[in-house]
Amino acid sequence: MTEIRGGQSVGLASLHPSPPSPPKCIRTREVVTKRGTGSGLIVPSHTRKCISSRTDPQSGHVYLGHLRFATSSRNLRSECHPHEWGKRTWCKVWSYSPLHPGSSTCTWTSRRTWHGCVLTHNGDFNGLRLYDGLVPQSSLANYLNNVLRTNVEVGSDSAKIAGWFELMATKGSWLKSCRKGWAMGVAKHENDVCGGRDLSTSTEGNTSPGPRTLKSWEEGFEEVWDDWRGKVVGGNAKDGLGDFEIEVWKLFSSSKQRFNILRWEDFQIKSFISTTITSFLTSDLMSTMSSFLRVASGSFGLAVSSGVECDAVVLAALGQPMSVSWSPNCPAVLYGSEANAVKVPVTRDGRGLDFMYDLDDHYGEAVRVGKDNGNGFWEEVCFGEGNTAVGGARTPVKVDVGGGVMLFDNLSGMQELNEVVEKWKRVEGVEDIATGDIVGKDIDDIPGVIKEVAREWAKTRSDCKDVADDFFYLLADSIRRHNKQDLEGHRGIDILVTGIESSLWLGEQFAADLHMVFPGVRVECVSSNKLLGALEEVPRMVHFCGYNRIRGDEIRRDRPVVLCISQSGQTFATLHCTRQLLSLLASCDTDSRGNVFILTGQKESKMRDAIMEGGAGIRRCMHNHSGVRLAEPSTVAVCAMHATLSEFLLMLCQYASLTPFPTKLAVGREDIIDFRDLLDDGMEGIKEIIEGDAGEKLRNQGIMWGKHITEPWRCMVLSGAYILATVISGYPLFYLVMVFPFGADSDALVYIARTLDALLYIFLPKLLSYLLRWWENRTLLARHGKRTLVICDVPYVQKNLENYVSKMFALSYSFLGLEVHGVEAHDDMVHRFTHRVARGVLMALGRPDGTVLSLMKTEQTIMLAAKQAAFVENMGVGPEIFTLGHNNVQSSIAVNHVCLKCFRRKFLSESLYEAALNAQAGMGTFSSDEFETITTSIMDSMYTSAMKLGPAYPRSICAVGIIYAGEGRGALSSIYEEKTEEEIKAYERPHLGSDDYAEEILALTASKTSDTKEESNSMTTKKKSAISSILTPTYMGNKKIEIPTPATTSDMDKDPLKGSKHATPSLSLDARYSFAMKLPPNIRRKLDKCQPIEHLFESRVASFERYVGFLVTFHSMAKHASKPWLLPSWDISRSQSNLRVATTACPVSVEEDDYGEDFTIYEGSVDLDMSRHVIEENKKQLSVSTEGIGGGIDTAPFFPTSTVATEEEIEIGEVDYVGRKNSKSGGGGGGGDASEDSGRGLGGVMKRIQSLGQLSRL
Repeated sequence: MTEIRGGQSVGLASLHPSPPSPPKCIRTREVVTKRGTGSGLIVPSHTRKCISSRTDPQSGHVYLGHLRFATSSRNLRSECHPHEWGKRTWCKVWSYSPLHPGSSTCTWTSRRTWHGCVLTHNGDFNGLRLYDGLVPQSSLANYLNNVLRTNVEVGSDSAKIAGWFELMATKGSWLKSCRKGWAMGVAKHENDVCGGRDLSTSTEGNTSPGPRTLKSWEEGFEEVWDDWRGKVVGGNAKDGLGDFEIEVWKLFSSSKQRFNILRWEDFQIKSFISTTITSFLTSDLMSTMSSFLRVASGSFGLAVSSGVECDAVVLAALGQPMSVSWSPNCPAVLYGSEANAVKVPVTRDGRGLDFMYDLDDHYGEAVRVGKDNGNGFWEEVCFGEGNTAVGGARTPVKVDVGGGVMLFDNLSGMQELNEVVEKWKRVEGVEDIATGDIVGKDIDDIPGVIKEVAREWAKTRSDCKDVADDFFYLLADSIRRHNKQDLEGHRGIDILVTGIESSLWLGEQFAADLHMVFPGVRVECVSSNKLLGALEEVPRMVHFCGYNRIRGDEIRRDRPVVLCISQSGQTFATLHCTRQLLSLLASCDTDSRGNVFILTGQKESKMRDAIMEGGAGIRRCMHNHSGVRLAEPSTVAVCAMHATLSEFLLMLCQYASLTPFPTKLAVGREDIIDFRDLLDDGMEGIKEIIEGDAGEKLRNQGIMWGKHITEPWRCMVLSGAYILATVISGYPLFYLVMVFPFGADSDALVYIARTLDALLYIFLPKLLSYLLRWWENRTLLARHGKRTLVICDVPYVQKNLENYVSKMFALSYSFLGLEVHGVEAHDDMVHRFTHRVARGVLMALGRPDGTVLSLMKTEQTIMLAAKQAAFVENMGVGPEIFTLGHNNVQSSIAVNHVCLKCFRRKFLSESLYEAALNAQAGMGTFSSDEFETITTSIMDSMYTSAMKLGPAYPRSICAVGIIYAGEGRGALSSIYEEKTEEEIKAYERPHLGSDDYAEEILALTASKTSDTKEESNSMTTKKKSAISSILTPTYMGNKKIEIPTPATTSDMDKDPLKGSKHATPSLSLDARYSFAMKLPPNIRRKLDKCQPIEHLFESRVASFERYVGFLVTFHSMAKHASKPWLLPSWDISRSQSNLRVATTACPVSVEEDDYGEDFTIYEGSVDLDMSRHVIEENKKQLSVSTEGIGGGIDTAPFFPTSTVATEEEIEIGEVDYVGRKNSKSGGGGGGGDASEDSGRGLGGVMKRIQSLGQLSRL
């Protein structure tokens, strides 16, 4: 058994054929304890049960296991899978089999065996379309109890499916077939089993055939069968059946009293006989499964076996996944409702099975896996021409797979062998890593996975780039259509993003960033559950208060480009949303199913299959390279998804900047190049967070908070140890100190000692907690008891972290629990949590980098909210605040601050501020009137410096946004664009490696001093005061602020917001804010141009680095807390629900015919991209100056690729003055094209050059 998801209860049934004796079925079911594992519990339990039944546990032919995620009933043993309905019954069963093993002669033989079904079910069962209406599963139990003459009381919906199979799977048994013949051939309504009374309330008056009647019917059929069974043989079955049916008719019509059918009309007798004979010959598990899926309402992943077919299992999928794997040389076939479960290693050398087949869970498919019955009778009769009992003429595909024979039956129509073979997949094995600290292993994998994502997008052509090409062209078409149409004053949806949980939160951030760079685009991001439930009409519609419902006709009208995000690729809601959207868009006037795109964690997934079957094509499927991750707290999967969306956004921006895109692009081509650099710098920052000094500080912080959490239990253990020692020995502390040395002569002294010892026993845990806090240097007066953690950051960060931490503590003990909340600090944190602040509340605060102009006020606002919470104190103690960010200033309200190392270049606003400070230091003073001149001169100087060297000026020492410093003076193309050799030589600059060049670079980038130093020295004190009023705030409220002295190391720990403790101007947020407010309008306009790239830095890079930093901290915290004294450690990689992948309805369900409003079925298995004509048309309109590669836009001549992805370290001596490799040293990466090597230098890779490392910070 493979335990990947679910596991609140577990069951295992094994069927052991033992001819000539009847087969044995050993069924074991257990309810899993909170911290137990299903697989660890069921295997020894089942082994013991087999041994007690004198059965070899490994002798079974079929094993049906199930890990349950409860949906319809509680986790009781009676509700656990595998299910059987009632007690097993014994009956006579006929089979058509060889006379002896190896014989080619077959005959009908009978044996006495138990007749029942063992079944597992994943999904939801709502009811059956029986007779003339839908019988809900709640009433179906009464129906089955009546017709089967049982008294089963079970709440599970799956158990009723087992009862249905008990009624309908009757092949070979005349007794069971007669009962089915009455139920399906004579009864006309479900209430006929209870005399016409209401089935849902009736408990008495069973009018279905009783045991005596059924026995008499069986005897009647046996009488005729004894004479005719020799004529019903293989291919001649149809020839003998007609006469056999006539003989049975004669017997029953002439002996109505004997068979208790006096009130039956002739047509009822004929219907009864025909249904009984057909059931006897054809109603095996496979045909019963096919008929069940046609009449059942719900979603189903089924596995069923029986005592009659104990060497086979029938699998089915409809609305729920089901996969099968096998190898030609391995006598085993694996199945599972989780695709990755069948990929696990099964051999001694750690290899998995070779091939895999995913059942069609969209249209429905059944597969029989088992031994061949050695004849063609089953196929001939069960699927013979004109047999309407099983849905018409259809022959299943029969394939020998080594471990057994598979019979494939596609319920939607005919299926040929080549169609089955085309769906075979070569299994990509899953590494068995479910041991040790798998959460920590996932965190360690983050840098490598993100680098792999960058490498995928850095290729000239790749699968993801092909997807981006088509997405871009279809987006352009959607925008152009909506620009032309006046849709009742309401713009149509251009892009629709959907997902669940982490995928949704990442999608929301992506949608916000997409709208920021394309302001004219309407982007909607909706939960897949909301979309799935709201696309329907009453009564199937699920109403969500506060949600502006997106209707199906709106999607058909707008034909938006859709992005469906799911890490597993088979999340129930997102998978079915993908199918519904494909159906809705296929029913548009212009077939637009190609507008649906997906992003998953691995290449192969159910959503990819849905896209391929829907005809959208492979160029609609992206993946993030994170693969299968077994830890329930998501880490690397979230990081890989965010990194992929960042690369996707960057690629769309690049495409739009190179074409006449039909909407405004808020970022320039230079910003896009800077964005590429920022993403690369972010990758290095994440590596530092996990592997560097920052990671060590974060882990230490996590351990400190872990000690907070474990404090109650440690105090309890120490208290218990003290009580045991003193009570057993008879010498409590005060008695030992006050009475024992002097004897017990003084009664008063004894009573005083006992009183003090009693008080010590009462307050011992509290005293011990103070002692532990003092010893560990923690806050002494924090509140005792369970701790609360409040995570404050941007929405996608705090929501993912709230899930992450709560899942790691899901299995914690009561004394070691943690209450976790996530909130946005600069929105509603004050309103939601200040009234809940108590001493010792743990507050993790993510701070944006306030040194960046457009983020300055944001950080100030967040710190103000933190102070408002921090000042809610009792006994001088408030919440314990830990801050994390890129600003190196620690606030006095924080007990600890970890500054994340910056690898990025400074933004234009940062460079301007620091240059102004340098100017102030060099010139001494300047007036307010001179301030505008100075700042303008600085901006011009930075721009002119970059222009002076032209192509020789490396981008790594330029400020981000330097292009806007020279606005109105012509474009600064030299830093960002490729130049010809002639243009480069025209500059006549020294070689990069020469001393002259290095001096020139230093001269251009060093802090400038005024040429009129004498004038500066003679400035008056009044002018100095004026300069100070410009660069630093003078007042905070009514309190005057003194001008600070230059920064020292201790200044790093000062509060930039508290008036009496200002840091130096270079560190103070208030000083920067005052400086920005006094900038002249022309400078502000230039700096405002940098806002989009600054905001992209915060949302795609800085917040992402904070997220990874918190991952490291909280993992360390949970790992420390999960190993309590004297107790077994709990597994931080899972919760009790173990809902790693939600493949069942959670909670919005969908039925097999539930495809949305006015659904029109599309052709399946169409290997054709139906949107190619739209893409080709937009290619013509969005022409670029260079021809694309592989039909896409070639960005290489215009934009650099990721330097982190190429991993090229270029030495100075190997690079000429334009940043290209010398021809002697070989071509560039990716095929030798110079454009492929473009990085931080002009036209080529300019990886950080060590000799200029200090300059890059200037």
